[in-house]
Amino acid sequence: MSSELVHLNKRNWDGIRLGLVEELEAHLHPQAQMQIIDSLQQHTDIQLILTTHSPNLASKVKLENLIICTKNYAFPLGEKYTKLKKSDYPFLERFLDVTKSNLFFAKGLIFVEGISEEIIIPALADKLFELNEIDNSLTSASVSVIPIGNTAFLRYSKIFLRSREPQIDIPISIVNDLDLRPIKYAEKYNILQDKRRANNIITEYNVDDFKNQKKSNIESQSIRAFISNFWTLEYCIALHPTLRKILFKSIVQCIEEIRADNYKGIKESKKGIKPISEIDYETKWENFVLNKNNEQIAFDIMYHFIIDEKKISKSMIAMYFSQFLKTDIISREEVFLQDNPIQYLIDAIKYATRNV
Repeated sequence: MSSELVHLNKRNWDGIRLGLVEELEAHLHPQAQMQIIDSLQQHTDIQLILTTHSPNLASKVKLENLIICTKNYAFPLGEKYTKLKKSDYPFLERFLDVTKSNLFFAKGLIFVEGISEEIIIPALADKLFELNEIDNSLTSASVSVIPIGNTAFLRYSKIFLRSREPQIDIPISIVNDLDLRPIKYAEKYNILQDKRRANNIITEYNVDDFKNQKKSNIESQSIRAFISNFWTLEYCIALHPTLRKILFKSIVQCIEEIRADNYKGIKESKKGIKPISEIDYETKWENFVLNKNNEQIAFDIMYHFIIDEKKISKSMIAMYFSQFLKTDIISREEVFLQDNPIQYLIDAIKYATRNV
């Protein structure tokens, strides 16, 4: 490549100066890939066309210079071809790291807000595949889960929105929390009488209208929004009669790990993580749910372990939940039920995997 660059930059030549590089990343260390792509982008008097399957390189090339090739079409990502705003380009070039740049190579995408969804959705998809509810796992369907880390879904999804025909036929699911808090939250903090503070309580809204408004802001072309019917992902799981027991089991296991690590002043001299026994877990569960309805159980899980008291990180809980989801769920009936609080996750997975 160095020799060809010298040739392309030779003096006394007024012909075309065009270099074609196939699979630049082949046999190169990732750091070397980064150094070379930085160097190549400094050449302004020659044109270079590169093909790549490397998220490393895709994360370093200016977004407006990228072209997605899929289904016999080449889709340039320059400003006049997409529905991205001019201000979106510098934002995306700053935040499209190696992990997020995986989106350029997938046959389907699931955009999520946080770490919990990033960990749990692949595990749920594996379980759906195992139960024959979907024909492919996310891996075999070449579907990537992309954590945004915030709610700026539109900046990322508009990469795939075309300002002219043809459209990019890649199914894109956007998984979003309802973000309306339950009545138990209002009762806990005595805010029902304070309209300013009560404006995010579910009883103050028509949920269908609220969701439809959210969807109308997101959905276009091959992009679909999948919004929970309740507060957050963890709250939806906590409302599910089977999955909430697994969520609680995950929390108990997290507490064992925290104690084993002597974390945050919790005194315990044992080394390593002690697996919880089914007897201890069942006893703790029975005591926790005693004399509580579904909403109270779900809210107490959120309040005591996830939101307010924040004893355990969401990622830690999600890690154990994903493990127990794989081992503890045996039948379809344990996941599927009428008015399923996690149906939006199932629908998002099915849509994103439909292209295979």
